[in-house]
Amino acid sequence: MAIKKYAFLALALLSSAVRANDCCYSFYVGGDLGMGIFSIKHYDNGEFADAINPDFEEAYASRCFTNSSPVFIGGGRVGLAWVGSECWYAAIEGNVHSASRCMKSTGLTVFNFSENDDEARFASIDKTKLIAGIHGQLGYRVAEDTVFYGIVGAKYLNGSFRQTYTFEEEDTLFENIDLTRCYSNWGWTAGFGYLANLWCNWDLRLEALYAQFQTRCFNNAYVFRDGLEAENNRINVKPRLFYGVVSLCYNF
Repeated sequence: MAIKKYAFLALALLSSAVRANDCCYSFYVGGDLGMGIFSIKHYDNGEFADAINPDFEEAYASRCFTNSSPVFIGGGRVGLAWVGSECWYAAIEGNVHSASRCMKSTGLTVFNFSENDDEARFASIDKTKLIAGIHGQLGYRVAEDTVFYGIVGAKYLNGSFRQTYTFEEEDTLFENIDLTRCYSNWGWTAGFGYLANLWCNWDLRLEALYAQFQTRCFNNAYVFRDGLEAENNRINVKPRLFYGVVSLCYNF
């Protein structure tokens, strides 16, 4: 449903530019380089901690934290652009970017389910592999070779999430825990851009965008050493990305 909404919006943006009879269009391809800040917000509902000791304070029974890291972005785009008689500009394009980056956070958790405090090493690792998008653009040509435009569209993310608990004490009631999930996620993006003609059919594009993806929920059952199973622990993962790219495009 969300994809259809973004597609209809992109078509509406394009129709505003093609109403004029003397509009022109061009097909373009380009390569992108950029950098951004990728962050993933986690929420652990704490059922695992509650299974170890129901008397835990609420602050220890749930965990909310964010992993953030700079990412380098590289990829390409293809699109179709229109320029109307009244200087209106519109385009629709698809782009694919690689933003491989590993974000890791670790912590030490103390569990008081016996006479002695038992320690568990907690680690969370996020990996981003691929980001793709379908963007609609609408702008205004302020000079013969200069256009400022807004961007809105749909975004796709392919990544993975891993969470581990490693117990320091061998006589702990729990097995070591390793949760790994690969996932694909859709979201939305918005931003603005600047287009300038360098020479002949070559254009330079500068863009700044923000993308937010749907929240994914992972379930993991924690197991006692005697084979008994604890309740599922739910972990919510919410990725976000703010980035800028420089693109060199050729118009056909």
